Amino acid sequence: MRYLHTSCLFLLLITFQSAMAQSGCPGCVTAVPAAFPADTLYLQPIPDGLVGTAYNQDVSFRMPKSTTPVYAIDSITPPGFDISKIKIVNVTGLPPGLFWEPSKFEFNTGSGDTDGCIKICGTPTQSDSFVLTVTVKATVFIIEQESSFPMRMYIAPKQSISEGFTMENFEGCAPLTVSFTNNVPSGGNPGFHYAWSFGDGLFSTAENPAPYTYSQPGTYVVNYQALVDTSGYQLQGIKVLDVDCTDLIGFGGPDLYLQIIDQNSNVIFDSSPDVNDTPLPYTFPIGIPLQPGANYLLKVVDNDGGIKGTDDDCGSLVFNTLSNDTIAAGGLSIVLLLNHLTDTIHSIDTVLVFAPPPSGAFANLQNLLSVVDTALLPMSQYGLQWTLNGAVLPGAEGYQLCALESGLYGLVATDLTTGCTSTFSSFVQYDPNVECASAVKDLQTQIQPIMLFPNPSSGVVQWQWPDSDIQSGRVEVYNSLGIKVLEQNDVFGSVDLSRLPSATYRVRLMARDGKQSWLGTVLIKK
Repeated sequence: MRYLHTSCLFLLLITFQSAMAQSGCPGCVTAVPAAFPADTLYLQPIPDGLVGTAYNQDVSFRMPKSTTPVYAIDSITPPGFDISKIKIVNVTGLPPGLFWEPSKFEFNTGSGDTDGCIKICGTPTQSDSFVLTVTVKATVFIIEQESSFPMRMYIAPKQSISEGFTMENFEGCAPLTVSFTNNVPSGGNPGFHYAWSFGDGLFSTAENPAPYTYSQPGTYVVNYQALVDTSGYQLQGIKVLDVDCTDLIGFGGPDLYLQIIDQNSNVIFDSSPDVNDTPLPYTFPIGIPLQPGANYLLKVVDNDGGIKGTDDDCGSLVFNTLSNDTIAAGGLSIVLLLNHLTDTIHSIDTVLVFAPPPSGAFANLQNLLSVVDTALLPMSQYGLQWTLNGAVLPGAEGYQLCALESGLYGLVATDLTTGCTSTFSSFVQYDPNVECASAVKDLQTQIQPIMLFPNPSSGVVQWQWPDSDIQSGRVEVYNSLGIKVLEQNDVFGSVDLSRLPSATYRVRLMARDGKQSWLGTVLIKK
């Protein structure tokens, strides 16, 4: 007869975390709500844990006295049968660093012994959603059935309460130099490891990287990770697989406890009192630090309660922080639950590098300095400022400037959104024979851009006069220093520049009446 289905036991015993009990977390307090029926299933929810943070929780429960409340949850289980006993056999898969101890292992539910609790304590050392396996034994009449089922417990990752690093000058114009401050300094102590990713494919493992320059515009995600390995090694538990002894009286298994002795013959851990009739494999919670390079002696003992004088020696062996997997000596075999506790801090931030404005290149045409391509620098997006020998010329903020003396002239273009600037400079030789000042106002309104083709050209450059009434006019060609290198009158729609060396030239076209003027740029490439 199927009398108790495993899925209902999952709901009942979800609180039991592991067979690591007995001396790990004593002293839980049972608190079952008074309004609950005597024959019911009750389970107090288990709070999530946080890795690296101490955990200490009491969890209360009420076990069923019959299969009737089980049937309400699981229709496969027939109702109306008394459950005389429920025993916790084993639970495995607890998150590393956590242990528990129940108020007791066996409940005589038939006589009203239904309420209990466990205390879960320790410090979880791993973040994950853990699948545990619970094994229980229920007795209906004289029939016992052992069942196992999965359960889950979640340990959340540790969150850094502060940024791992900060940056200075993290937003600006290219080239941009950013300074980094490590907020998790080592103080010269070992056990700190760092990894920086600057977002452009380059990395550093320095604790404090030097200021870093971003040459190209863009958005760069900086990743920082600090691995803090200062907690050393923790012996969380010892799982005893087999022992080299039997119970003295001959009934059941030995009643085990264990001792750990350091290199100075000091007992640094004693799991007493013993675990009665210890079910193997069995995990003893430990929770002590181990020193790297040091050897420790483990003794496993069967408590005989003074019968025939002394307790039985169930085996001993030596271990250290390098021991792993299964260790055996004679008939004793164990598994060390050893954790190397580290803390990882991960932070990200963003560097924003803006592009500089286009160059405000200008040409000198008879002392008149004019921006070559005004379409690249619309006044709605950019501010312009002329300078002479590095000094600002007050009020000189347009596309043109009349040079009144020789010197190094510059045009600073400023992006009105980002504040980024670019500067084009050129030495201008002032021509005292040209009266520029009186014509500046007219030229500012009359000079217009014109397209030259082909561009680049090997010699002959053509254009179309914008006004159909213009059949011919005057052409002037200037090099990058503003020096006139060619001048022709009565040109119709082309000019031969094949005698000029390869370079970029400014070409000024003027109507024969001198009232209209156009400016273009051409690259002579041979």
